[in-house]
Amino acid sequence: MFPKMLPEATITPFPRERDLYVEMLTMASKMHHIHGALSFDITTARAKLKEHGRRSSTSYSLNNYVVACVARAVADYPLVHAYRWGRRKLVLFDDVDVTCVLDREVRSVRLPVVHIVRGANRKSLHQVESEIAAAQAADFGSTAAQKEQLLFLDLPSFVRRPIWWAIRHVPYVRKRAIGTVSVSALGVLIPKSGLHGFPLSPMTLAVTIGSVDTQHTTENGKALKREYLNITLTFDHDIVDGAPAAEFARRLKKLVESGSLIPATLPADDALPPQPVASVP
Repeated sequence: MFPKMLPEATITPFPRERDLYVEMLTMASKMHHIHGALSFDITTARAKLKEHGRRSSTSYSLNNYVVACVARAVADYPLVHAYRWGRRKLVLFDDVDVTCVLDREVRSVRLPVVHIVRGANRKSLHQVESEIAAAQAADFGSTAAQKEQLLFLDLPSFVRRPIWWAIRHVPYVRKRAIGTVSVSALGVLIPKSGLHGFPLSPMTLAVTIGSVDTQHTTENGKALKREYLNITLTFDHDIVDGAPAAEFARRLKKLVESGSLIPATLPADDALPPQPVASVP
């Protein structure tokens, strides 16, 4: 008789894969985050991306381009991906491991699936694009990292708890498990909306790609259309203060807006890495 008193509703299973994100968010909730909501003028960069796509059989997505820019900028300002070790030490890694959050359908349920681009600061845009595209296309659970995640979820919660303790307190374990920087994208879901995201993240730096908005301006009496990418930078305030955060943001802005990581010339074979590109001073 009691069930008849409940309102009508649909009950669906809670995917066990989400347990991983619940536990990560629990760890992130104990951190002290600060956010910076920015807009980058990507008119030049997007024109270069479109031109490269017209001239090549391989096109570069805007999101993966941002991943490559973030990795280079972090390598220039390694404090923003440092992890604390004990009370009085920081570990600043040479390699920037970028954790990309991919929107995937797993058993008819849309889930955020992570892929870590190891040493992304040492890879070209072509290599970053190819790796993320392959991860997006692979069957869920087919990669070694995803097999590890599923194996981890098979462990009882009382076994997972000390592992999470190690991930939180030992920087080398943390880097191996979750990377050093995260990049996620919301703008593809709600384009031209002025969207910024403000995430909870267990990383010292999280980059959230928002929408691309168009603004009409005038210059020397000419009407111009400019494209702006909304980006949110989220820092662990225990490690990164306002001044170094602003310096990193300035460097990232210069990289993203200049389009310098987009190869100016095409390789002889699109399967080969692109030619070296000029750096931004």
